[in-house]
Amino acid sequence: MRATFELLELSRLADEALRKAFPAKARTQTAYPPWVYPPDGHLPFIERNAVVLPGVGNSAVVLEFRVPLGMDGVIKRVSNLYLGGGFVSGSGDIIWRILADGRAVRNFANITSEYGALSSPIDVDGIRIYSGQLIQYTVTHVANLALGDLTLCHLSGYYYPSSS
Repeated sequence: MRATFELLELSRLADEALRKAFPAKARTQTAYPPWVYPPDGHLPFIERNAVVLPGVGNSAVVLEFRVPLGMDGVIKRVSNLYLGGGFVSGSGDIIWRILADGRAVRNFANITSEYGALSSPIDVDGIRIYSGQLIQYTVTHVANLALGDLTLCHLSGYYYPSSS
């Protein structure tokens, strides 16, 4: 627990140092692309849902949303959890996937371990999403008949006006 607080404090200090090194005027859209640093007028989003894990050999969509027309965005935080007992992270009994328009997002096509926690999703470098795209977080129950409780997925980030 102490290590978590120390990491949060280090993150806060690093954020302060960046803000001093790059004043607000320099942090605008002209200084950084909108997928790197949120531009003025960005709209944060949080998508979270839970479903009962489907039977062995079946898949389910845990959460889905469509990127608003005229907006692009960035997913900055993700989590996927199994909320019951008996699951061994990394076993391959459960596979989560993040999809954009039905295609697996690079590096998120075969997630066999739990990411993050209910209250603290993990930060990712950024998954760019585009106007009108259907974003889905799916789960596949590959093996282990003993599993059957809830699985939860979380995606959060921000939208910004599309440039095209």
